Amino acid sequence: ICVFPAGLRNRPLGTQTLISVLVTAAAFLVLIRPSLLTCFAMSLVLPVIIAFLAGIPLARFAGILLQQTIKGYDDFKRERIGLFLEFIKQSNCDVICVQECFESWLWPSGHAAALIEGAMAAGFHCSAPTADFSTWSGMNSGLLILSKIPILRSSEHVFRSQFLLERFAVKRVALCCDLEGGLQIVTCHLTPEAENCGPIRWAGRLIEETRRGQAEELSLLLRQVPGGVILAGDLNLSLQFQDGKVLPSPRAEEILKLLKDRAGLTEMCTACGDRDGLASF
Repeated sequence: ICVFPAGLRNRPLGTQTLISVLVTAAAFLVLIRPSLLTCFAMSLVLPVIIAFLAGIPLARFAGILLQQTIKGYDDFKRERIGLFLEFIKQSNCDVICVQECFESWLWPSGHAAALIEGAMAAGFHCSAPTADFSTWSGMNSGLLILSKIPILRSSEHVFRSQFLLERFAVKRVALCCDLEGGLQIVTCHLTPEAENCGPIRWAGRLIEETRRGQAEELSLLLRQVPGGVILAGDLNLSLQFQDGKVLPSPRAEEILKLLKDRAGLTEMCTACGDRDGLASF
């Protein structure tokens, strides 16, 4: 019970949810066998600790097992990929940057391959991540660049700044492509802010140092790219919604300022605004 609420929503639930599970279980034991309350105290605390530390990976693993055994028990990734492919066929997009389309040698899903195959059938070239998976979990970076413009070269920059516990999960890299005509495309997936890291938010200082280190490496990489460059990635800006506006968190503002100042970037969404119906966020 503790593991699934913490994991199935892809974010740990609040402390009050897990505490309520603990209190309910304790009350049940009091009603059934009061004398066992002390003996089972630690066994009640243990699931809460496990949920905080490993709820998401455990629930995902259990979800994989259920997907393999119970037809229809999944989060509709295949259907969503199919709908996304229909969308890009009807759109006028020339370049699409994808994040979090993960693959793992430990338990291959085939989702990335399905997206690449469908995109190529729709006339896109593809720059896929290398076969170099994350050492501890077998998961790759989850990055893809799809382009109707021919891709001349592509490369991966593995961030030296990586939070230790993230090595169990996501491989943090920047994926770079040289397109015909001289345009450079870069996509990435930075470490999220500490407040979004669930039970490991206690390591907030280390996480923020990691984020800043990745942003510094990214800005250096962008400065070294000759010609025009577009950065389109998941910077984990922890968006906040205030008065109908979408705003990054104060710490995310620091990351944006660093990228703008050191790499000379212009924020395209702000520059375009609502012109031609393009949403400003």
